[in-house]
Amino acid sequence: MNSTTRTITYLLTALCLQPARVAAQDSVGVRGLTPPASLRASAVQTQSMINLVNSVEVLADSMVGPSAIDVRVLSTWGGFAGLPCDCLTTVLYIGLNDGGQTLRAYRLPELLDPKVDSMTAENDQPTIYVTYGLRSALRHARIVATLAGVHITQAKSR
Repeated sequence: MNSTTRTITYLLTALCLQPARVAAQDSVGVRGLTPPASLRASAVQTQSMINLVNSVEVLADSMVGPSAIDVRVLSTWGGFAGLPCDCLTTVLYIGLNDGGQTLRAYRLPELLDPKVDSMTAENDQPTIYVTYGLRSALRHARIVATLAGVHITQAKSR
């Protein structure tokens, strides 16, 4: 065999053996491949993390606009709304991911019962329409979320 053939044979052999090697390795060498029988869950101890895990909800998650920015709207419990009911407010977070190149996150003030009506691209910018408030007096917000910041205006009912 000449050196080129030996090199190609070596590379092919290495590629064929690689899945077997990876499967044989434990979590010390490669993370995330632990066999199911050895997986163990641990209890979350901090109250703030317990509250977050139990309260977080994904309201919207979509690629938006020609630049395909991934826009995610999350909600978590806020405080008491101060109404004669047992109503909680909700804190909205907007996450932007430009293909892993640039990540941004923004927090909005507490809102009462927010719903994401739609997410679209307007003028090539991710735009989120949110409805919130009391059923008898709903409010409508237009949120333009870019990597440079967030601009919120009043919107018409959609």
